[in-house]
Amino acid sequence: MPQLAITIRKASVADIPVILRYRRGMYVDMGYTQLLQGWQVTTAATFEGGEPYTLGDFTSDTSVTGELNDRWNISGDPHRIHWTRPGSSIPYFCNPDTAVSCSESVDTTPPECRAQAGTADLQTSLDLFGCYVQNGVVITPPALGTFGNMGRNSFRGPTFKNVDFSISKVWNLNERMKMQFRGEFFNLLNHPNFDVFTLNTDLGTGRVGEAVATPDVGNANPVIGSGGSRHIQLGVKIIW
Repeated sequence: MPQLAITIRKASVADIPVILRYRRGMYVDMGYTQLLQGWQVTTAATFEGGEPYTLGDFTSDTSVTGELNDRWNISGDPHRIHWTRPGSSIPYFCNPDTAVSCSESVDTTPPECRAQAGTADLQTSLDLFGCYVQNGVVITPPALGTFGNMGRNSFRGPTFKNVDFSISKVWNLNERMKMQFRGEFFNLLNHPNFDVFTLNTDLGTGRVGEAVATPDVGNANPVIGSGGSRHIQLGVKIIW
């Protein structure tokens, strides 16, 4: 079932009103109006669904075409394959006695992978390249010299959730000059966001689906760019 990429952006600005005491038919400044007036709060929120991405084998050349851009076979709902945060990856299983690259000390190939490799040629590829299993979804290599059934952009990457907030106060120094104090909070809720373009999508490596950077770092724009951890900025401005 296809999924729609959804983006919601909302920005708002609010001036905080000041209530003066009502006395003898008129509003009276009780001396603290300068402290209470001139406040403004601003918010900007962005919520985006995960961008699609494709898993492929860019290492093993299972199709024997020399292009190093092959698709594997998948059994199950691809939307149940979930990207992972740094330090982990989609579970990979292999046989160290036969696999081209396997860090395991014993054969960890689960029955689900054996069941999907229903022919001798598929069993050979499974022994050579291993398989992935997550949430009931099985990804296995195709027979040598063939292409798998995995589609393009079948998977969804990390979502993006960000709320920026600022609060400012304007002081009237005299009739012509004002001073604004401002505090800005980027990623106010400190929500971790990861960049889909930093995912390892090479099935031939045995370590797939790991997002290794936030969007700002992934775009070589740390701190200033969107997607990093919470940052607080303070400023003062003279207005005349």
